[in-house]
Amino acid sequence: MDYIKDFINAMLGSFKKDNLRQDKTTEPSNPFQKKQLLGVPESSIINPIKIQQQKKKFFYLTIIVIVIALIIGLIAFFGVRGNYCTNIEKITKEIVLNYAEKEALLPMIEGEHIIIDLSQIDDPIMFNDKECGGTVKITKYQDKYIPTIDLTDCNYCTTSKRYPKWSNETDKYNDKEVIVDVIPYYNYYTVENSNTAWTGWTPEEEINPKEDEKYKVKLPKNLNILPKLNDNVEIVKYDVETKNYYSYRDKMWKFYRYNINTYSDFSSTAPTGYPKKDTSTLIITEQTEWSPNYPDTYEYRNIYTKTGYRWYYEENNEKKYWNNGEYTPDSPGEKYRKDLSDSINVYSYVDSKWRWSYGEQLRGYGSYRSTPDNYYKYKDEGLTIYSNWSNFSDRSYRNTSNASYREEKTNIHYRYRINYNIISKAIFGNTPVTKEDLLKKLNLSIEEIIKDPTIKLEVTYKFKYKK
Repeated sequence: MDYIKDFINAMLGSFKKDNLRQDKTTEPSNPFQKKQLLGVPESSIINPIKIQQQKKKFFYLTIIVIVIALIIGLIAFFGVRGNYCTNIEKITKEIVLNYAEKEALLPMIEGEHIIIDLSQIDDPIMFNDKECGGTVKITKYQDKYIPTIDLTDCNYCTTSKRYPKWSNETDKYNDKEVIVDVIPYYNYYTVENSNTAWTGWTPEEEINPKEDEKYKVKLPKNLNILPKLNDNVEIVKYDVETKNYYSYRDKMWKFYRYNINTYSDFSSTAPTGYPKKDTSTLIITEQTEWSPNYPDTYEYRNIYTKTGYRWYYEENNEKKYWNNGEYTPDSPGEKYRKDLSDSINVYSYVDSKWRWSYGEQLRGYGSYRSTPDNYYKYKDEGLTIYSNWSNFSDRSYRNTSNASYREEKTNIHYRYRINYNIISKAIFGNTPVTKEDLLKKLNLSIEEIIKDPTIKLEVTYKFKYKK
């Protein structure tokens, strides 16, 4: 025990008198202690006790250095071995996955697996100059494949030597672990497929221009028009039908009875030589742009007044004004905001115009119509208007007899029907079962279960890791 104490003291870098196994009650026998030889300096006296202390300290320090060197060597040795094995394991996974893909062996059904013996592969896994044996299990997990390697006859890289024990099953998947085993569990639901009734027809302007990412169809902007479904159903797809709907308007003119050529062009005031106004030829000019300048006033002019604002949007905390800050009562676009701190009156107007005649007899205009009749045979091309657009109909009313004056526009209308599944509760409740129990319950193969439209299969997973 005394040597152990000395070793500890040496590690701490100090020796005390009681470490030399002396009796504390006895005076030191060293004739040189506490005495001064006559004529000899104390610093030049050789003290054998100090020499003994230094030798022991050196001895123990040497032992410590050797032990540390051995530990570092062992760590380096096993580290190199571990890296070598890790590289073999990585190469094994890559070679086997490439082989399975090339040979079309990878499982297509989620939860299914294959086991490939390394002897099947042309490119062997080598430890130094010796070929390793073993297998690789490849499991389809969601959208990836997880290989589980088991190397045998691979020296210290043999899997059972490096990882002697499996962990317990867990729900957590850790892709950092080297050896992972995937254990699928199964549940299923019964499925009854059905369709809703068709919706009414919806015009294309009320349909989203982009397809829904999941169902790959264009759905209405207002989803409330779609059929309502219960919570226990699963939408399979949206059936969509389209149909052309048509709307039309007619161009109309004023026809007159008497073919008289004493008329002027349209004017707000009497042109020279045409003193007589035909009030049945009234037209209204297009409204002018809004302006801060008040227009000239005439009896044939109607002037409109509104409050004009400057409109802006913000960019990098800076206001960007529309049209260099021009005032207008109406928003020039969705991104613009009204500057309420700055407003003025702005003005716009329309003028009335007529045809004027220099003869006593007038033409005798009728009302607006699209075709002449026996009384009103002559068309005035300058007096024209359009009827309102008709409501959309699934029938076209434009044909050869009215094509000269009828315009038509087409609108694609959509209607929808939802194909859905009514899903039962999980047959195995909250306790999924193994594949063997599933197949025993249904008496079907896993491929038949997948293809059966009346069965919805659910796969969950647990994982084990080799330590």
